[in-house]
Amino acid sequence: MDMSCGVVMTRSVWSYNLEAEFELIRKMIRFFPFIFMDTEFPGVIFQLDPKFRQPQNNYAVMKANVDRMHLLQIGLTLSDRHRNLPTFGTSNRFIWEFNFCEFDSRAIFMLLTPSPSSKTKA
Repeated sequence: MDMSCGVVMTRSVWSYNLEAEFELIRKMIRFFPFIFMDTEFPGVIFQLDPKFRQPQNNYAVMKANVDRMHLLQIGLTLSDRHRNLPTFGTSNRFIWEFNFCEFDSRAIFMLLTPSPSSKTKA
């Protein structure tokens, strides 16, 4: 399939349509066995000093951010070995976004804003 044909459409998954979308995914997984995932968080709290950029430090900082933040969304793409996406018999191609919660932007802003005590070095 020519990757340029068809628009990629995002199927938004919420609690009300979760079971129906999982049923579609179960039907498609046999034909599209390659799975790609992406996660979305509202931002970062901890940042790594560039002079300490080593794999174990990068992992520790990323893990600290993930542990502290709430997961907002997971993106899911199914593909066959030729990188084709499911079409469901249409001219479009489909991917999924699983939405976990609506977030309060004020609460996220407060979480991401450093408090005076967090600037103090131990």
